[in-house]
Amino acid sequence: MSAIHMAEGCVPYNKLPDKALIQQITRGPAPTLKGNKWSEKFHYFIEECLQKNPAERPSARQLLSHPFITEISNERVVQKNIMKHLQRANH
Repeated sequence: MSAIHMAEGCVPYNKLPDKALIQQITRGPAPTLKGNKWSEKFHYFIEECLQKNPAERPSARQLLSHPFITEISNERVVQKNIMKHLQRANH
């Protein structure tokens, strides 16, 4: 949820009233990133993180092996990619 918030600039379902929000979170599908402005790997990483069924949700160790994470070469690259994504999201 935090990654979606950072990427999209708002939390998922932010316009729903409290009761509808609770129903959406507990009964509806997991939130996803909007549109195609994010990489396929980032979309898939978010899907994996937000699996509702704990038996299907990867562990933190497994998520650290996800290509979205492992293909980061260094901290500077991460900073540049975050800035690039934020600039793209604001246009």
